Formats: sequence, structure tokens, C-alpha cells
Amino acid sequence: MSYQKTIMVVDDNLDIQNIAQAVLEGEGYRVMCADSGADLFDKLEDQKPDLILLDIMLPGMDGLEILRRLRGNPDTSSIPVTMLTVKGEPDDIQQAYELGCDYYLTKPVTGKQIVDSVNQLLRRAERRPQ
Repeated sequence: MSYQKTIMVVDDNLDIQNIAQAVLEGEGYRVMCADSGADLFDKLEDQKPDLILLDIMLPGMDGLEILRRLRGNPDTSSIPVTMLTVKGEPDDIQQAYELGCDYYLTKPVTGKQIVDSVNQLLRRAERRPQ
């Protein structure tokens, strides 16, 4: 990596934030955390991450609405998003992909699954024409 890639973990569960942060930092990524949509959008004003791990069930604004807003904003529309959620019904997954998620992981997940999805999406993003 030419520079340290930044991953934003958006989850209101502190344990999930801590686990994802430990696993990803162990792989050399810089990790930022947000516990709500409002918190995420505040942080996006200062820095755009290279990838977002996004839960669906969040206080205030759910992850699907956050995804809709990310995709609707030219400043954030190209940031890869992995949904990381307990919602594993086919309708949930389909809706997330229709709204523009790039990858969908259903909790519980392993650290390897998180790292593999992040690596895969970042490689894909690097190959995209700018």
C-alpha cells in the first residue's frame, strides 16, 4: 500500500467496533468508528474513508438510509460499502444491493471474513477508472 487506507466502521455496538478495529489495524489499516448515521456524516465532513463497514440496525437513521444518502452524494457515491449486519434475510440482502452496497456480511463474522471483504473491495476500487 502506498498510503495507509482508512476504514470507517459504523456500528452502535462497541464490541463490534473494537473487534473490527483490532482486526483491521492488525492488517495495517487505519480505522475510524461511528455509532450512528449522524456521527458518520459529521466525520465525513473532515475525512473520506477508503471503505465503509455499515450496520443496518442503527439508532436514528438505519444503515439502508445511510447507504441511500451515501450513494446520492457525489462526494461519497464511490466509497465502497460493506454491510455488516445480523439482518440476513434474502429481502434484506437484495434491498442493500439495490441501494448500492458492494458486499454483504451477516453477523456473526470472523475477522478473516472482514479482512477478506475489505481487501477484495479495495483491490476492485483501485482498478476502477477515476
